[in-house]
Amino acid sequence: MYTRMSAIQKAVICGLCVAFIGGAAVPSSTVFAASNADKAQAKELYKNAFSSYKSGNFIAAADGFISANKLDEENPLFALSAGDMLCRLKQYESSIMYYKRAVNNLRHAPKGTKDRATLQTYEGLSKAYLESGDKQKAIEAAEEVTKRFGKKYNGYYMLGKIYASDHLDDTKAIENFNKALDMDDTQLPVYASLSDLYKQKNDMVGMESTLKRGCLARPLDETMKVALGRLYLEWNDNGKTHYDKAEQVFKDLIGLDEKSAWGHYYLGESYLLQGKFDQASNELSLLSSLNGNLANRLQKEMQERADAQPSETTITVNR
Repeated sequence: MYTRMSAIQKAVICGLCVAFIGGAAVPSSTVFAASNADKAQAKELYKNAFSSYKSGNFIAAADGFISANKLDEENPLFALSAGDMLCRLKQYESSIMYYKRAVNNLRHAPKGTKDRATLQTYEGLSKAYLESGDKQKAIEAAEEVTKRFGKKYNGYYMLGKIYASDHLDDTKAIENFNKALDMDDTQLPVYASLSDLYKQKNDMVGMESTLKRGCLARPLDETMKVALGRLYLEWNDNGKTHYDKAEQVFKDLIGLDEKSAWGHYYLGESYLLQGKFDQASNELSLLSSLNGNLANRLQKEMQERADAQPSETTITVNR
């Protein structure tokens, strides 16, 4: 009797080990192969749910993806999509459950979708863990991405975000953000996250280096140029200003798009801060035909600067 029970126990334990993935035991008997009719219905539900997602109805989309997954549990795309929608709706614990279901069935991914589904599943799982507060599991999921897709930026970017969260480890965050850019230096979200971290650390040199790299890698990106130019406008390094560098950046921006309202506004501001009032007035004239609100804003700044000049002169004379 003892020997027989031991064999049964071993069989049960073995079955649980096979079904245990990502820290959640899912008995294999709960996953059934769907009939052709169920698969067809699941695809239709998925299609309708995707339409709901495109129209911005995320609750209907989540409901449709969940229903599709119930009908065809082996197709990881249905569980993955449910996880994505639930994560978007901030239902993190439920999204983790569906991401794990997707992990369990990645081997059943439709032909040609396995790599994409695998990447998106672990990436989503990492994000859901991070948002739920479990940073260690978030790191493990992100590291799985770097392990499987080492030449893609995604895993390193996710690791950077995790380590940057609440300044868990700024050094590792910077290291991983830069690694992500080494893999793909065109990714705007990586530049934004890395420059923001440097800004929080009041590291203007690091911020400058990041934004200059972004301007080189994305030479047609106006947003990147504006970010670098604004840094130079705001950067006061123990009395040393960088207005001349800002001027050049905004000239480059206008060279890219001579009708860039922001380019003319910030170029005018850089002239104004350097005391080049004639050049600033010229930018104001050009800006008036491009954006009235920005023109009024620049004109107000010029007037304030002009009004301040007499008082400054008087103080100097009195001394």
